[in-house]
Amino acid sequence: MKKTVGFLVAAMGAAALAAGAATRGPSGFTRVSFDEPRGEGNWRCAVTFGDAALATTNWVKAEGRRLMLDKVVTAPGEIVTRTFTVNTRNNLLPDGGRVRMGGGESRHERWDDRLTVDILSTNPAQPPPVVTPAPAETVTVFLAGDSTVCCYNTEPYGTWGQMLPAFFDETVAVANHAECGRSLASFKAERRQEKVLALARPGDWLFIQFGHNDQKEKCAFDERMRRYAERLAALIDAFRAKGGRVVLVSPMERRRFDEAGRPYHTLTEYDEAMARMAAEKNCPYINLNQTSFTLYSTLGEEGSKALFGWRRNELDNTHHSVYGGYELARAVVEGIRAQVPELAARLRPGIPAWDPAAPDPDPGIPRTGPLATAKPEEK
Repeated sequence: MKKTVGFLVAAMGAAALAAGAATRGPSGFTRVSFDEPRGEGNWRCAVTFGDAALATTNWVKAEGRRLMLDKVVTAPGEIVTRTFTVNTRNNLLPDGGRVRMGGGESRHERWDDRLTVDILSTNPAQPPPVVTPAPAETVTVFLAGDSTVCCYNTEPYGTWGQMLPAFFDETVAVANHAECGRSLASFKAERRQEKVLALARPGDWLFIQFGHNDQKEKCAFDERMRRYAERLAALIDAFRAKGGRVVLVSPMERRRFDEAGRPYHTLTEYDEAMARMAAEKNCPYINLNQTSFTLYSTLGEEGSKALFGWRRNELDNTHHSVYGGYELARAVVEGIRAQVPELAARLRPGIPAWDPAAPDPDPGIPRTGPLATAKPEEK
């Protein structure tokens, strides 16, 4: 019976896209959009690329600009199939309550209990994905964080959390529960932490990155840092109680240069607090704070602007562009390779090594979604 259900789900998904969801996308790409109610869970998607006569270039996004496949290129006559797993969710909690959301968050694809997939291809006849329920052994990587980790529905913003799924193979689903403006305190108060714990299964992972908004809490410095450590420890313990494993990620730096053009730190105390907690709790620790600082230093005051988003032609020196999010995801992947061998084994093969002192050029991911008109916290 299970195999029959899987077959029917796959057939329904293919039929829905074949019914005419292809539209003209950005920069000469055809955009094939798939959107169906699937319910909360992990979904395995298989997409076939290629054409008998044409070379093709392809990207796949899901759930509102979450990068799933990064630049799949085929030669004329070459046909390849790539698979990935998408996490979908709703805001319901086991006790009948709901995660508290603000602004237009409840309208975002990532909360709507549907599966949304966008294929961007130079092939005008690009076929739709085939969708099946993900196998039970699929590992979910949960992300808890703020506006520097969450998924955006507007260009040109992007985060490492939004780009990370493209670097894992189909045995991993990334469930990004980060949201703009959140601290460890508000992440719990709004029941986002509770939602993650309700979904977590033994063997799953939680990546935690907070600091930018925790820094704004109005109390004495020592008390603020005490609360930060206490809340962080409580989240680690709660996720471990579910049989999960935790990775701590120090908050990346803001883009700040002094009058002499030298970058300077603004979040050192949270980097140090993360490092102390990682040692105390025996957690893998990814020092994104220092890596990002090296990256900005390498590109310099002018070149580093490309890593950050903007709205109304005004540069945002905290929140990243798609390019910036992509480079920080590369930094996180290097951290996974060095610190988390169990997950490193689930990265896609062939990902080259990355060095913040020798960053990639802009990957040129086609834009989707409207242009931002406000800063992330203002949306």
